[in-house]
Amino acid sequence: MEYAEKGSLLDIIRKEGYIDETRARKWFGQLVDAINYCHERGVVHRDIKCENLLINTDYNIKLSDFGFARNHGYDVSLSETFCGSYAYASPEILKGIPYCPLLSDVWSMGVVLFAMVFGRLPFDDTKYSQLLKQVQNKVEFPKEPIVSAECKALISKILAPVKTRIRIKAIKEDPWFKKSSSRPNSTYRLLSGDSTETGTCSPSEDISFSSAQSEMGNTNVGGTPYYKPHRTPTRVV
Repeated sequence: MEYAEKGSLLDIIRKEGYIDETRARKWFGQLVDAINYCHERGVVHRDIKCENLLINTDYNIKLSDFGFARNHGYDVSLSETFCGSYAYASPEILKGIPYCPLLSDVWSMGVVLFAMVFGRLPFDDTKYSQLLKQVQNKVEFPKEPIVSAECKALISKILAPVKTRIRIKAIKEDPWFKKSSSRPNSTYRLLSGDSTETGTCSPSEDISFSSAQSEMGNTNVGGTPYYKPHRTPTRVV
């Protein structure tokens, strides 16, 4: 693609198995900056996942696919629109209860960070009932690859119950996030429609929930098939 010459983050994980912490910190930082930019302007993404993080020739993140995004405004009202991808969805979305979309975006970012450093998704979305049980328990970490305690601590603070889930402001102050003082200035981009911009998002309303996009192949990166609930979801491609 014109604006994603190196494909998606998912492509890189598939190719390399997992992402070392130095690059993971850079890309996660760019993702945090992009989502924070949207949130500060009243926009929630609601479908953050490895497939929607595109990489350019300079190996910088481009946040794409705003098909599920919406203008949340600047209030703190809860949302009752349940959408996204099962493997990246927060517990409150999976339970079908009113939720704060800002904090659900944060949860999805935690899933992305886990996927980068471990090369697999943290939760098995093969069965909805099992997935729901897993996301309500403390996240478990594989023994390999070796990941620092600081990184795992941040993931645990993100993949936590909504009442204790870390906010973006606190993520930016986290020791692992700030570990390298030379972390590049944000060079993320937001892809909306046929253009790429640094200053705008393109929200749209929807009332759909997609099946999980665990398209990480039959490797250690996940590989769980799409789960089809009793109602047919809208698949995000």
